[in-house]
Amino acid sequence: MSDFVLNSHCVNCCKRSPIFEFLSEKELQLINDHRHEVVYSPGETIFKQGVACTHVLSFTSGLAKIHMEGYEGKNLILRLVKPVEFITGAGIFVNERHHYSVTAVDKSCVCFIEKDTFMTILSSNKKFCAEFMTLTQQTLIHSLHKLISLNQKHSQGKIAEALIYLSKEIYQSNPFKLGISKLELAELAGMSKEGMFKILREFDKEKIISMEGSKIEILNLDLFSQISNKG
Repeated sequence: MSDFVLNSHCVNCCKRSPIFEFLSEKELQLINDHRHEVVYSPGETIFKQGVACTHVLSFTSGLAKIHMEGYEGKNLILRLVKPVEFITGAGIFVNERHHYSVTAVDKSCVCFIEKDTFMTILSSNKKFCAEFMTLTQQTLIHSLHKLISLNQKHSQGKIAEALIYLSKEIYQSNPFKLGISKLELAELAGMSKEGMFKILREFDKEKIISMEGSKIEILNLDLFSQISNKG
């Protein structure tokens, strides 16, 4: 069950996104007056694909997944979200609808900022607007690379890319404990759960990776990177 909290003030918050460094104290006060925090349990929906964009999100703790809901209940995980990421939703300037879902993986805290307040500051603060545009372009670039991966890489390359992403960008460790389910790992790689298990067993048998329960270690990072890059 999600809980409503208000643990800090935007002016002195240590968990706010770097994008807020471009705001004045007055602007931070305005945001603080038009926001609320919600704590989510693992598996709870933060927002759902298709609903109206009424708020922008500042992710302050935990881990969540950004995923698109496809046909016949199949999902594609675009990426994982860690603190202190700022999320606006792809449709905020188009049709005011969310075009993907965000779901908590771990217990997570999210700060919801009213969209109208965000848009007011965005239109009056050029530095903040420029930083926001940079952020959205980085997200677009990530999505384009994801598209190429799904379209051109073989199964081995998709799994290798997903595990390197988890090791380097999410857990920043090797070995690492897999905090997402095996189904979610398959959805991150854009393949079936059965196909993913087959590839993981092959990697483990060839001693490219080691698996012990939820613990995964990349044993040959150079070879694994070649598999990821060449697909």
